[in-house]
Amino acid sequence: MKDNSTVQPRILVAGASGHLGHRVTEILHEQGYINLVAASRNPLKLGDLNEKGIEVRKADFDDPGTLKHAFLGIDRLLLISTDELHNPDKRVRQHTNAIKAAKAAGIKHIVYTSMPSPEKAHDIPFASDHVATEKALENSGLDFTSLRVSWYAENLMGFLPQIISAGKWPTVSGDGRIPYIPREDVAQAAANALMNNTGKTYPDISGVESLSINDIASIASEVFGKTISVLQVPINAIMEELIAIGIPAGFAPTVVMTDLNMRSGNFDIVSNDVKKATGREPKRLNEFLINNKNKFIL
Repeated sequence: MKDNSTVQPRILVAGASGHLGHRVTEILHEQGYINLVAASRNPLKLGDLNEKGIEVRKADFDDPGTLKHAFLGIDRLLLISTDELHNPDKRVRQHTNAIKAAKAAGIKHIVYTSMPSPEKAHDIPFASDHVATEKALENSGLDFTSLRVSWYAENLMGFLPQIISAGKWPTVSGDGRIPYIPREDVAQAAANALMNNTGKTYPDISGVESLSINDIASIASEVFGKTISVLQVPINAIMEELIAIGIPAGFAPTVVMTDLNMRSGNFDIVSNDVKKATGREPKRLNEFLINNKNKFIL
């Protein structure tokens, strides 16, 4: 990319201290984008980005007063859905604060990280947050890109190690399928959207293959050299079964809601939007597991 900040829209990545925001900022910088701002409610966590010459600002979605300065002179904003998964009212309020401040500051385009078919995902407690945020984006009159991101492959790190160790996978997913996608591919797509997209779009950011639990167990069995048996169990027994193989009680509900949304078919969306945006397909699940093999061994 030509080193000419006068023609580059000024991009702000909010939540740049998180995994996705940090990586998106790095990608933009690596691609020669210089009209770039990294923001966080705790700017001290952005020291490594500041050392690379990236401007750092404070942006706290719970404190709209910080957003007036943070968004000053910004053309495009990456709004990463916040981590208030169990506090939907607060999460929607945070997103709405950011959208209102963006409009007031004259920001032209917002890229937002949503989820697949949030309006149908009744088994995902926080899906309604995305529905409300997408509605707020529509009502704002701003151009926006709502990246409907499938579950990260990294999510498997929260429970697949216990399944591998136990050699069995209790599930209520039925024949449902899900196209897991590595966070790196999501970051690449988000960076592209910030640089290029206009209008109002809802791209599906998915893996290249939609897999059932049987498929994933078969892939994991091959990668880790251990047979994993899939057990379809009644809904009233799934929590007990998951906890029995070592999945923490606090995380087991996340596994169950993922299973149920799979069973309803709401994750079974595969698109080539990532390839259209980045020029390459996301990594397949077997490659992701091989590359991160040590993170799945208890």
